[in-house]
Amino acid sequence: LHHLPARYEHETAEDTIASLVEDTIGSVRGVVVASNWASAGGFARGRRGRFQAVVEDATGRLHLVWFNAPWMRDKVHPGATVRVQGKVKRFNGYPQMAN
Repeated sequence: LHHLPARYEHETAEDTIASLVEDTIGSVRGVVVASNWASAGGFARGRRGRFQAVVEDATGRLHLVWFNAPWMRDKVHPGATVRVQGKVKRFNGYPQMAN
């Protein structure tokens, strides 16, 4: 019995944050400088909300967002070096990757 992956994702070469291009898949390495959990508030109960982090390298800042992922609070902390890959969008003037 063989177990094969459901999909293959090509690991791209690392870029700098300043060289990320909107609407393309990018990959960067940087240091987490801030992270927080933002609850949805209102009638939303339970785990709804988003985990946000900001990653910096020598060229700029990248905002990261994970929706409905409270478990990320225990995984990503300021001072940690991370490598992230995803589709780049712009939000509030900054490049952003969202799950």
